[in-house]
Amino acid sequence: MTAKEYELKKRELELEFKSNVLNLNTEFAHANNSIKQGDIIEDHIGKIRVESIMYGCIAYGTNLPICIYSGQTLKKDGTETIKKEKREIYQSNLKL
Repeated sequence: MTAKEYELKKRELELEFKSNVLNLNTEFAHANNSIKQGDIIEDHIGKIRVESIMYGCIAYGTNLPICIYSGQTLKKDGTETIKKEKREIYQSNLKL
């Protein structure tokens, strides 16, 4: 085995490892998610109606993957805002 073959094989293994970790993160976040599209959720800033869910972000203070919910902002009473702004809420910031 030459040095070039070694480096090539090493890079392949690293890429495979990163791909497997990303799949594991997504699987974990999905398994611990109870929110669905269309749900109204709230954090310390305000409410949103969930339009999309992304997986794989790492929660602050832990090494566990979480979900990030994206959607249209809502008023306190649950109605749409005039500006039709969108924002994200991290799973770790959800109010229960």
